[in-house]
Amino acid sequence: KAVYPNAEIIVSDVEYKFWTDPAVIDRLPEARKGLARRIQAVFPTWTNIRQVSGEPEVVWMPGGVRTEIHLTSAETRGAFCLLIDEPPPGWSLPSHLHRGVAETIHIVGGEFEMEVDGHRTPLVVFVTIVVAAIVAIGTASAFSSPSSSENITRADCNQLSYLTKLAS
Repeated sequence: KAVYPNAEIIVSDVEYKFWTDPAVIDRLPEARKGLARRIQAVFPTWTNIRQVSGEPEVVWMPGGVRTEIHLTSAETRGAFCLLIDEPPPGWSLPSHLHRGVAETIHIVGGEFEMEVDGHRTPLVVFVTIVVAAIVAIGTASAFSSPSSSENITRADCNQLSYLTKLAS
């Protein structure tokens, strides 16, 4: 029985092609081959996968942060947006308050430290942190290069248009 029978899986066409390519298994580290085999076995049978096309838009944010916009609110029917941020070593995000926007941050490279609601947390590769919709964010700092994090913002991503205007 499906745990989330009405879930929709949104995958970029590039990502879908990568994981469903039979030759990818030979190119992966041993620890990832099982994942690729599982994806290749189930993706063709699932009817709830929606592919989106195109390369991510790249914008440069203040402080030299390279940001890739992988999914916009429009592509996810208002559910979330997906960004990958790549801040330079020594970068620091000033304190701010999240109002009505939850955020999930998954570290895909480098090391960070983040203060959330008064608690300082080290963030390393494969660590995920969820920031509630109303919470104070202290400073967030990148310590090593390359550092990158996937940010999944839950809401209509209204701040995305503001940030891209700020970056230009």
